[in-house]
Amino acid sequence: MCFHVAPSQLLAQPFEAEPSKQFSSADIEFFEKQIRPILIDRCYECHSGVERAGGLSLESREQIFQGGDSGPALQDDPINDSLLLRAVSYQNADLQMPPSGKLSDSEIDALNLWVSRGAPDPRRPAVVESSSASPKG
Repeated sequence: MCFHVAPSQLLAQPFEAEPSKQFSSADIEFFEKQIRPILIDRCYECHSGVERAGGLSLESREQIFQGGDSGPALQDDPINDSLLLRAVSYQNADLQMPPSGKLSDSEIDALNLWVSRGAPDPRRPAVVESSSASPKG
């Protein structure tokens, strides 16, 4: 099953750091130029929107730290020992992401640098409105 995200949905995210974690403009620029494209191109098909493989959404820093069925994709301490980095590095035969093929060395290096910087990410979780009203007939 293929999930597509409209570009307008990606750009609708606020471009400011979470209140609890402030990042420099250089860190945010690094995320926008290096990390967001990797997430969109290689991860969002399975880890965004309503259907989230393994219960994991990669749509915001908060959701990445919250994690999915296997636990937090990133953790504060030690941040460099994260499930996300182990998965994209293919260190565990049972958890290799993306399953369609390993990321390039430069993509893995960018993710490692991003995580070592504290995983700066200005995105906030999307608010999904649910319609509880059903048509009456």
